[in-house]
Amino acid sequence: MQRKAFNFVQWGGMLLATLLLVACPSNVSNESDSTSESGEQQSSTETQTLENAKSDLTIQTVVTQGQDTISLPISISGFDDVTITWSSDNSSIITINQNNDSCNGIVAHQNGDGSDTVNLTATLLYNGKTTTKSFTMTVYQENAELSKQEILEAAAAKLSITYDGTTYGWQNVNLQTSVIVEDKNVDVSWDTVSTDSHLTLSGNTMSVIRDIADIPLSLKATLSYDGESYETTVPFTLTHIPEFIFTETYTYYNGNTPYNRTKKYSYIFDGSIMKLLIDQEDEYHEHKNHGQIYSYTADTEAKTITLTMTKYYEYDTWYTKQELQDYYLQDLTEYCNNFKTLASNPTIENYCLLRGYTEERAYKELYYDGYFPEGVTEDTVASQSEEVKKAAVQKYVEKTIEKWRKNYGLSQSATESEIIDKVFQNDKKEVMEDINNDFRTIIYDYIVDFNPKFNPWKEELSENERWQNNISFSAEASWLPGKHWYEQNFATDSGWFNSGCALDYDVVDSKVLGYKKGEFYWNENNNYFGGRVLFNDDFTSFALEPREDDESIAEENKVWTIVEDLVNKKITISNGHGKTKDLYFRPLRRLD
Repeated sequence: MQRKAFNFVQWGGMLLATLLLVACPSNVSNESDSTSESGEQQSSTETQTLENAKSDLTIQTVVTQGQDTISLPISISGFDDVTITWSSDNSSIITINQNNDSCNGIVAHQNGDGSDTVNLTATLLYNGKTTTKSFTMTVYQENAELSKQEILEAAAAKLSITYDGTTYGWQNVNLQTSVIVEDKNVDVSWDTVSTDSHLTLSGNTMSVIRDIADIPLSLKATLSYDGESYETTVPFTLTHIPEFIFTETYTYYNGNTPYNRTKKYSYIFDGSIMKLLIDQEDEYHEHKNHGQIYSYTADTEAKTITLTMTKYYEYDTWYTKQELQDYYLQDLTEYCNNFKTLASNPTIENYCLLRGYTEERAYKELYYDGYFPEGVTEDTVASQSEEVKKAAVQKYVEKTIEKWRKNYGLSQSATESEIIDKVFQNDKKEVMEDINNDFRTIIYDYIVDFNPKFNPWKEELSENERWQNNISFSAEASWLPGKHWYEQNFATDSGWFNSGCALDYDVVDSKVLGYKKGEFYWNENNNYFGGRVLFNDDFTSFALEPREDDESIAEENKVWTIVEDLVNKKITISNGHGKTKDLYFRPLRRLD
């Protein structure tokens, strides 16, 4: 869903082919970090990361007589950017010894046969935000004799589950099978607490696989010593996969000249925010990048992700929905004003102002579009007289005005200014609706593949396409139970398709124009026809819109009925004269 200049060409089929070549408008401020989330989103993400890390932070909370140090973590598996510092409320019993590489609690057992209590506090730091977690430590005194139950509880306090935070696919983790407490061996066996597709357990070997969201898990440990047993639950979090990177390299032609282009798609997950950045390196065009930020929630068992766009990135700026609408509205206003200027004074300078072109490029475009008279060649176009150049620009203005007049059904008495104002009002509505549509919430079915064979659009990988680290992410819009065929999130081109035949409903245009429209084409046995269509109120039929070459479409092919079969995700269209076709749902896929 790239926010693009050519949207303005499509809107009404008429306008603003190069509108977005102008500079970013000054009324939208640039952020100091051009690729950072908004403060609110970033704060939410940091808070969630800290809470998840805090939940995973565990330490041994029972210290027996034979132990004079305890290990205190300064980082947590899966949370590499979270740092931890420690403090003690009773340094005469536990003293903190921390440096850049490690942290230990130095234990001084007191005289007596009981135990002492010490509170240790961990301060977790992530991107400038902090949270704390406290642990109540039981430190047995020098002459204390532990009961069997106390030995089991002391052993349970030493249990932990860790995994390799740099591995995303399936990995095996060997769990503790025994714990030593005061030279006494405590046996440990493990069992699952609940079923989760991201975890399997075989004896003391746990296998886990990560996903696009943090997954809180736990295992049940049964500890046994001298005929007695003790059960405890050991929680841990499988942290989300932080990013998926896809690159493609291909050759395209400008005229007869080949150019190489490389595009990199980065899908970056941060627990509750997904950022998509698309970076394009090109030998011919200037370097480009754009992207989106989505808030997201994921059901990692059902493999669905709910995405709501919150920001769009272009021209080194992140835009909210309102800022993006203001941006396009300002450009649309500028374009229409420039066109009025061009209509009143059709000079090559005003044409360049409208199109954002150099004079050299303007001459070429006007020449190739046939606005210069016969006899003028590409090599001589720039040397033509001012009168010839002005006449070419005037032809461009007249042709454009006439095209707009026909598209809007305006009378011959409508003035140029009235026609341009009509274009502005229509395209303003379409800008608003198009952006509202892009910023809506959509549920996708997603796939994380650790042996990818397809690109993000479910096409087989070519030799010039690759996923970094051999791990891929792809998504397509989920089927919405109970919704009609036209309410589904289908592909923007050929949303319902089968064997060369397709039907599409244009949601945005229909809202703007006030009637239900779409596109239809039929291509079977060398019999091709189609075009824009109008639906009836309940979407049970459609008719092809009249057009200039209307006689090329047989009368029997101009009106079709629609029968929906939501169970099988299909619709059946028929012209009542022998042509019938089942069309199937093609979900929206591209996140770009």
